Amino acid sequence: EAKLMIGKNEKLHHALYVETGRRKILHNKLEDLKGRIRVYVRIRPLSSREVSNKCIDVLKKEDKQTCTLLADTDRVCEIKTWEFDQIFCGNSDNDGNTQDAVFKDTKLLVTSAVDGFNVCIFAYGQTGSGKTFTMFGSNCIGGGVQSNSDISADAGLAPRAATELFRVLAERESNSSTHVEVSMLEVYNDTVCDLLTQKQNETNNEEKCKSKTLKITLAEHSESGMVEVGGAAREHVQNSNELLDLFERGAAF
Repeated sequence: EAKLMIGKNEKLHHALYVETGRRKILHNKLEDLKGRIRVYVRIRPLSSREVSNKCIDVLKKEDKQTCTLLADTDRVCEIKTWEFDQIFCGNSDNDGNTQDAVFKDTKLLVTSAVDGFNVCIFAYGQTGSGKTFTMFGSNCIGGGVQSNSDISADAGLAPRAATELFRVLAERESNSSTHVEVSMLEVYNDTVCDLLTQKQNETNNEEKCKSKTLKITLAEHSESGMVEVGGAAREHVQNSNELLDLFERGAAF
């Protein structure tokens, strides 16, 4: 009877392995159909100061993928229209411009990363456009995430992605073993800085970057097929809170 149970368990493990492989293929094919490079636009609502100064919105969301810049009669500038993969606009839950709504599609990329695909998420925009709020939220990098991994409404993409990463890994504990290591780098004046090895008394960015020499190997010349930074510090983390604490430590420099 014990041998029979062992045999059944082996069959179940094999079936799970096959289905996991199929899910991985289907999931990442779906992500590829959405586009390997996606550009989302988030239109920041007017601040209370801007409202009091009687400023007006000049960028309007026409539909989920189209936005329009209103004409500027002073500069004789005509109406301009652009299309993107998705546009977030508004200042209420009903408008779909919440932190959770922005993360909804992004979190699927976390699964792709666990599956072994390279993933990059970054924010681009002028000062005051809302990049920091979108990426981190209103309470610094780890803000909005409780010790039990509950997430507040204001938490940004980084804390949500960290929480989602370890949620996905926990789902796979029964059939895989994982080890998460983190590096944190900054490009400053064409120089790569290792933010996990800098000393707190180094206040000058140029001095920080000179404190350690890093060797960059491009993807086409590396064994892994990815860009590698030789000499960069790597630290092991076991949960999302440890990961976010590491991000905060690196960002402090």
